[in-house]
Amino acid sequence: MHHCAIMVRDLEWNIDLFTTVFGMRVIQTGENEFGCHQVWLDGGLQLISANEELYSDHGLLNHIAIAVSDVSDCLEKAHRYPITVLPKGANWIVLPTGLCIEILSDGGER
Repeated sequence: MHHCAIMVRDLEWNIDLFTTVFGMRVIQTGENEFGCHQVWLDGGLQLISANEELYSDHGLLNHIAIAVSDVSDCLEKAHRYPITVLPKGANWIVLPTGLCIEILSDGGER
């Protein structure tokens, strides 16, 4: 597992909770394609500040990211299953259950 991204309504509250209670540190901040603020913590957790519409569309879990040694091979195997590829890239797939998975190369960038 590379990281797990969750949608939150109150980013600052969640940063405070995860840093205070679990001792995680903020290692990166930025914005996603929707202009939502997001923060990555050193425990493999990505917090995405979501407005009500995005929160309703995605629910709590936005996606999980899995790092693999060979992205092309992984995607070839994934296409044997009834997956959907997202427009944001071939490495973003959605399972029939609705789980979104970002496939990254080992040591890949977020």
